[in-house]
Amino acid sequence: MESVFFAVLPDIAFGIPVIYYLLRFGRKTSYEKIFSKIEPFYRGGHSLLVAFSCFAITSLFIGSPYLPLLAGWGLHSLLDIPLHKGGWVQGQAVFYPISHKRISGRWWWKEAVETKPWIAFANYSLAMLVYFLA
Repeated sequence: MESVFFAVLPDIAFGIPVIYYLLRFGRKTSYEKIFSKIEPFYRGGHSLLVAFSCFAITSLFIGSPYLPLLAGWGLHSLLDIPLHKGGWVQGQAVFYPISHKRISGRWWWKEAVETKPWIAFANYSLAMLVYFLA
């Protein structure tokens, strides 16, 4: 169950600010308008460098490799690389915050979110539910 927590952590870290802005501004906003405000949360949560740094620090602190963190967070970040191209994300910055160079994936779910905004709301709501139940 610890891996599940770390697997949803990247989306929770930026999903909470997204939900805040969507609820606050409603239909008057879009991801493009709010992304500059939530980008540090998104980039940090989806950075392999941040994930591995947290893994190393946690492992040193507890005295052994803390694999749930690496399995959940690392796998989430790796899976997102091919799933994020174009749109407001413009690929994954896997070495953020040291480098802002992004890897553009093959697919993008942006079209589905823009035509059906409830998909994003459901995605972030379910991620928070898993987080709180795990």
